[in-house]
Formats: sequence, C-alpha cells, structure tokens
Amino acid sequence: MSALRMIRAVVVFVSVLAFGAAASAVTHDYIIIDLGVAAPADQWVQGNAASPQGLATGRSMGSGNQAFLWSYAGGLAGLPNLAGRPYSVGNGVNDAGAVVGNGTTTSWGAGPLPLIWQGGAVAQLPLPAGETLGRAEDINNAGVVAGSVDGGSTQVAAIFTTGSASIVTATTPGGAYSNTLYGINDAGLAVGTGIDPGNLARNVGFLYDTVSGVASEVGALEGCNGALCFGVGEAGHVVGSSMFNQGTGYPFVWTAAGGIKPVPLPVGTSQGSARHANSDGWVVGTASSAYAIPYLYDGETTHRLADLLPAGTGWDLEFNTSSSAEGISEEGIIVGTGEHDGNIRAYAMIPNHGVPVLLQDFAAVGRDDGIEVSWELWLDGTDLVVALERATDAAGPWAAVTAAPVAGDRGARVLDADTQADRTYHYRLVLDDGGEAAVLGTVSARRTQVGAAGVVLGGASPNPTRGATALAYRLPAPQDVRLTVHDARGRLVRTLVDGAVSGGDHVAQWDGRGDGGAPAPVGVYFFKLQTPQAARTQKVVLTR
Repeated sequence: MSALRMIRAVVVFVSVLAFGAAASAVTHDYIIIDLGVAAPADQWVQGNAASPQGLATGRSMGSGNQAFLWSYAGGLAGLPNLAGRPYSVGNGVNDAGAVVGNGTTTSWGAGPLPLIWQGGAVAQLPLPAGETLGRAEDINNAGVVAGSVDGGSTQVAAIFTTGSASIVTATTPGGAYSNTLYGINDAGLAVGTGIDPGNLARNVGFLYDTVSGVASEVGALEGCNGALCFGVGEAGHVVGSSMFNQGTGYPFVWTAAGGIKPVPLPVGTSQGSARHANSDGWVVGTASSAYAIPYLYDGETTHRLADLLPAGTGWDLEFNTSSSAEGISEEGIIVGTGEHDGNIRAYAMIPNHGVPVLLQDFAAVGRDDGIEVSWELWLDGTDLVVALERATDAAGPWAAVTAAPVAGDRGARVLDADTQADRTYHYRLVLDDGGEAAVLGTVSARRTQVGAAGVVLGGASPNPTRGATALAYRLPAPQDVRLTVHDARGRLVRTLVDGAVSGGDHVAQWDGRGDGGAPAPVGVYFFKLQTPQAARTQKVVLTR
C-alpha cells in the first residue's frame, strides 16, 4: 500500500457569537487525503477547485506539468496537454467531470488558451472573432464556462461553451466593465473583477447574470471602496476580498438578500480573501500574516484548517507560504494545497459521512479451512487505515480479527481460520482511528458455505446517462438483496431492490430520479448491492 495516508479528524468547537448571542456547538468531522501526483516524478501539486459534489481539479508539476481530475471514486487522473501548450492547469470542474483551465507555453502562463477536458480528452474552447488568447476559469453543470480573453490592459471577460464564445460587454449602472470572470454557478450567475473607468485605482467586484445579461457589483466593506470576486456558490453566496484601492484585502461574503458582509479573519492573521462557498454559506479561503493560513468559516466561527487536524497527520497547513483553501462542495469537501511530509501537495478534506462510498467491494466466503474476507476501496494509492472486526451476533460485541491481512493495491484479504464449522460469523470494516468507529460495511458467512464469489454487479449501461440506465447483477442462490443508489456524498438517493430475490441473472432499472420522484442532479452516483455475504459497488455519471 502507498505511504499516502487518510486520517480521520474529529474536533468539536464551541463558539460564542457576538452581541450577546447564545453559545452554539459546531462539530467538524473530517478525513484528509493527499490527492497524489499525475506523474511519479512530479514534485509539486496544487488543488484549485471543487465541484458541487466534490470532484477536484488543479495541476501537477515536475515531469508532467499537467492538469488533473480527482474524485474519491477514481483517485487522481492526469489530463493531457494540448499540442503546442506543454503546460496546463485545471481551474474549474463540474459534477460530470468536465474540467476547464488554461494551456500555456511556459510554467508562468505565457500564451494562454482556454481548454476543456471531457472524458479525458483535451480540446481548445472557441475564441471570439479576432482573439488569439484566452483563459477558462470555471464551468457549471450546464457546461457554461466563465473566463476572459486577451491580456493586460485589453483583457476582457468572456463566456464560453464548446461551440461558442462571446465577450461580456455589459456594464454596471456606474459604468464598470469586467476584465475577467472567475466563477459561475448553475443558475448562470458569473462573478469576477471589473474596471471602473472613472476611478482606475478602485477594484470592482463584478456580478454578471448570464441569463438576463445584467451586470452589477457587490459594493465594498466598511472602510473600503472596492472588491474582487473569486467564487459563487449554488445558493448565490459570492465571496472574495474587499479593499481600499489597491490596499490590504479582507474576506467577504455577499448575498442578494443581505448584501456584503465581512468574513472574520482567523486568529493571528491580518488580511485575506475568500475563495468559494457552498449553499450552507460555509466559506473557505486563505488568510495571512507571516504564513499562509487556509480557513473554514461555518457561518459562526472562522477555523484555521490546521486546527481541524490531529497531531501526526504529516500535514502542515500553517507554517508555510504555499497553503490554501480554494474550493468547498455542497457537503463540505474542502480542496486546496498544503505541505505533506515536506512536499507541496493538493488535499481534500472530506466529512466523515461521505466515507461509506469509499468501499467498492466487501465479501466473506466460507471455506473448509476458515472464512476468507476481502475488501477493496475506491481510492487508488491512498493508505486508508482500516480494521476488520468480527462478531457472532450482528449486534456485537465486536472484536478485532487477529489474522494478518494480505495487502493489495486498494484493499486486502484475510483468512480467518479461528472459526467453527457450520456457524455464522459477522464481519465489519471500520476506520481505525482509536476512537469512535466509522463503519464502512458489514458482511457475514458460514465456514461451510460458498456464496459471495458468485455475487456479481455489472456496470451501468448507458454510462454516462442522461436519465435512465440499467444495471445487471447475478446471484448464486436465492437470498435477501438490497440495491441502492447513493450520491457522491454517500447519501441515499433511491432504493431499487429491498427483499428476497431468486438466484440467477437480474436487471435493475434506474430512471435517474430519487425516491420522491424528482430528477436527481447532474453528478456522480454509486450503485450499492448488499447481500448477507457480499457488498458490491458500481459508479455511474448522470448528465442532462
């Protein structure tokens, strides 16, 4: 197994709100993952963005110098460079896994072209007539891309799709125009920076509704006269930095209902910016003093990410100038950059309720010499510290299996010989953090029975799908089956089968809807097949 580690962190913070508000408890329960490298010789990896459902992108540099796509279903995959552009960076990603960014001729960004990667293939986005340079900064789930064209004093904001490109000509009521758009949400609200022709020293926090074509600005914090907008959440939370002219910046969050509000700086810092927000109004960004301090603002309190990690993780998120927090998903997955064991690496901090989808396969097979238990995880190249426990009753008590596991690339196999014939044993796989167990899955088997090896869950077809998809599975004998659909956060979306099923081949249909009948959002989903002897998982991508 790789030396990369996933560490579960459980920290409870109690904060007292200002103005006499009552105390409130906020629990942050995370694991942190080193996203890895695109090429073995790469030395520096940067995490730049997270999609609403927690996919990530950025760049991996060294021998590869390339953008990447990461998910906890498939790990990190390097993306190809465009011919003539040997350097690339991923700036934005949507839930279907489409990545946008820039291809350049040098590592510092010369000659940029706007790029899109879909299905692992790279293509240049079209440029408006007469333009030769451009940048792609973000993409929403409808495939609309925010960015800019040209450069320097002539740089202007632009909107791209795979088939068209247009310069943003709309101006605010005060006459300001945008020179770049950094973010766009599914409602079509794009945000970025603007120029005020009447006061070139002032920054303009630019808002552009791509549906109505109306432009406006966020205003400024008290004592400031302008702002820069860097990100926008699905519920319309706009974040960035506010300052007076070109002076010190302070993080803010803006909503249409509440206007612009300050984000409290982390303890020990004096300036900073906010980079992204989710629909709960949670904000991530980076503040600074002598070092770069990535933070999470949960609507009440600003937490240094370093304070969310226990000792011994190997991560430094407070004593360097490279750390950052750049993206946050709807379920709170945070993506950014830090130092891991002395190397600059991209990370994902994942709330622990997203952990169950990390388990791909979990099976117990009865043999004449014991019960063989095996498991496989979705994460490739990450050393998730887990423990196998056994009980003679499904309710426990549970004890660790003493037999030594034989490790594989993404899991392990154990022969539990300390068992009695014709007796059922229950097994569970848990995160081994020395505290409260996070159960990944449970199976059971009898020493004399053979069954799990015959349980097969085929891949979804079609995949990706725009709605309906079929899933074939095979059972070696009649047994109870539960087949469910989960989103990328581990939440139950739909129950397809729940009860006794005959042995043989079967096909389950999913119409792309939840249990309530509403269409499921675009994104990555997991089919989970559970029988008394086996657990199987398959992935499907839902598009529209």
